[in-house]
Amino acid sequence: MKNNPCDNPLFSAIEKQSKFIKLSIDHLNLLNDMIPPVFREIQDSTLAIDRIMKSVSPHYKIFDTFEKIRRDIEQTEEDMEVFQAAIVELGYPPHYDVDIRQMRKIVKDFIEDKKQVVEYIDEFMALNYDATAMNEMLIKWDGKPFLERRIQILRNVVRAHNQGMYHLAVLGIISQYEGIIVDAFSITGHVNGHIQQILLEHLLKHKNVISFGFDKVIYDYYNSNILVSFRHGEELGANISRHAILHGGHTDFGTLPISLKVILLFDFLVDAIEELTPERIEEGMKAVEQQRNKKSKK
Repeated sequence: MKNNPCDNPLFSAIEKQSKFIKLSIDHLNLLNDMIPPVFREIQDSTLAIDRIMKSVSPHYKIFDTFEKIRRDIEQTEEDMEVFQAAIVELGYPPHYDVDIRQMRKIVKDFIEDKKQVVEYIDEFMALNYDATAMNEMLIKWDGKPFLERRIQILRNVVRAHNQGMYHLAVLGIISQYEGIIVDAFSITGHVNGHIQQILLEHLLKHKNVISFGFDKVIYDYYNSNILVSFRHGEELGANISRHAILHGGHTDFGTLPISLKVILLFDFLVDAIEELTPERIEEGMKAVEQQRNKKSKK
């Protein structure tokens, strides 16, 4: 009986390598506007591999496999967009650490009947971000120099959250939002709402391929939840309003879901700060200076 070339160890090794190359191409395709020459060279190399392997074996159909991978990636991107909208509508900030299969289940259930997702989303998020996940997040924070002077607060926040002391966790973490953003842009002096908006725009409203567009969603989430306007005696605009909590107008924030929401949002801000370039920091500083000069002239 004639051996199938597909059973050859060398063939298998080349096939695995080719799959890796194609996956790299698809990722580079997302960056095509920035590095088209590199992309074209790798794509040409992959086409050459495909031609060679087809001459060796008719069973070898590398681009059939690649096409399936491409469709899967496109479907993932579509699911990610729906997931962003769904999770925000459910009151949570989008976050990276959700398994693709779990994400797709949420998307599917949300499209069919979002009421059913409302019934289980808090439990799902609590299980997905359990004490182990919180401790891993803390370890990540502990290794970042720009959080060094806040790390003891953050340790206490995670400890309080894991022990069910959610009022303390929320107060501890939400009080650090403005500080880490202001520090990231080396801003000193009085910081009002206008300056916060400027810094948020320079931190989050930019093209970030790796985040699947989360940054813009987080920007909107932050504005409509954390910075939502607040007046004593009136209905709350959001249950994680920084102003309402820190000014004592909101006292029913000691719950696991609320604590988790503000911790996950903080974690996203930390990641966004790490991606800041010197150019964007300088742009943010100049924009703040212009705002202050404009105000002083008035």
